[in-house]
Amino acid sequence: MLIAIVVLLLSEASLHPTTLAAPLREPSPLELLEPDPLLPEDFKPKRYKKRPLSAAQQSTLAAALDRLNNEAAAQLAAGNDRAAFAIWNRELRLRRFLGPLLEVKALGRVGDIAWAEGNGKEVRIITQRLKEIEQEETKAEQLNLPLKQALAIAYEQVREREPALRFYQELLDLAREQGDEKRVLELLQTIGNLHLTWFYYLDAAEIYRELLAIAEQKGDRFTLISHLKQLIYIYDQGKFHQDAIDAKQRLEQFYLVGEGISDDPLKAAIPDPEAGQSLIPALKLSIGDNYEALAQLENAFRTYQESYSLAWGLQHFAEASIALRRIISLYLAQDQINEALQTYEVLLLSDQQGYNMYGQMTSYDEIAQIYREHQDYNQALRILRQGLELARTLKYRETYFEAQIEQVTQFLGSGFGADPSFDPELPFDPDASFDPDLLPEEESPTRIAEPDDSGEIEFAAPENDSP
Repeated sequence: MLIAIVVLLLSEASLHPTTLAAPLREPSPLELLEPDPLLPEDFKPKRYKKRPLSAAQQSTLAAALDRLNNEAAAQLAAGNDRAAFAIWNRELRLRRFLGPLLEVKALGRVGDIAWAEGNGKEVRIITQRLKEIEQEETKAEQLNLPLKQALAIAYEQVREREPALRFYQELLDLAREQGDEKRVLELLQTIGNLHLTWFYYLDAAEIYRELLAIAEQKGDRFTLISHLKQLIYIYDQGKFHQDAIDAKQRLEQFYLVGEGISDDPLKAAIPDPEAGQSLIPALKLSIGDNYEALAQLENAFRTYQESYSLAWGLQHFAEASIALRRIISLYLAQDQINEALQTYEVLLLSDQQGYNMYGQMTSYDEIAQIYREHQDYNQALRILRQGLELARTLKYRETYFEAQIEQVTQFLGSGFGADPSFDPELPFDPDASFDPDLLPEEESPTRIAEPDDSGEIEFAAPENDSP
């Protein structure tokens, strides 16, 4: 009988959930729940808006809160995170009695620290308080311009993108209406950087295109180039490859006349064509990457070749080698093995000129793998031995090359792919050693000449280009 009554009571409670006690909301550590000795004894916290502190009392409290801030910072520096934020929360509890503007600024400051320290709970508490202030001041029609500016910054500091952008956009619209060009530029930069922080590259590009147009209209070439470089970064990060190509080609024109070399306005005032031209090989390499991403292989190949030629002429052998590797990659993707091997020969020379022994060793390994794939084990053995010499000099990957040589030697020992007339001690020569019959297409090797001082070489273009 007793069990039946209990079941009946539970059933009734389930049908009327309002009769169950709701869980109590945990009070925010930013709410003042008990008297604080830093406040005057006769002060009524719940009535602070109607009866605020006097000017003298506010000054005294502000000084005390600044000391709390310093104390919290010292605790954080000493590794006492919990104690630090406990002190900061006390500061924030009391800051509200100095008015919403000072409270919002303090909330943003501490929120930024909490974010940097990975204190998600503190960030959420501060964000909630910012939203409460926004709602309270909007309802009271007290959301003035300084408070809007402070809220925009504070929301940004706690990484609340949407409300931060909403306030910044409102401030930007107001600056446009007032014709405040300086403020417009500042806010555009802020909004653009905010988009970048959250990886909204399309939105960021729109902002920086506007900044670029303003700089162009003013004839401010230094700022124009600065924004152009930022746009290039945005286009690359957002994978807007055609836009990136157009922007980089425009930057190349500035480099050719020696502009855009330095981020220092004083140095940038003096054009330096020689320094500008030294930046073009890397820029062209980047353009080639964009073409390749668009599957415009012919344009990519041509641009890589231009990058290589310029880099060689400037004796920038590291950049020349990177361009050559891109060309080799295109050849291999089109199964133009012979052309790839001959380009490797130029790459080895470039790395030798640049004293890049690691690059040479890597090339020998890659060349050997090509020969192994085509079962030319005699040539693979020769190349691996040259790679092993460099590995021993560098004291790096020796075991790897020794293992590769052992595998190839075992193949040759079994008579597989052996050539009795082959001399493994001869140096690498792709024209003399690579068997055209092993190529996917039946054609004889086409000799690629060694580069002259200008780096000019007649490369064979990739045979297939995507539409």
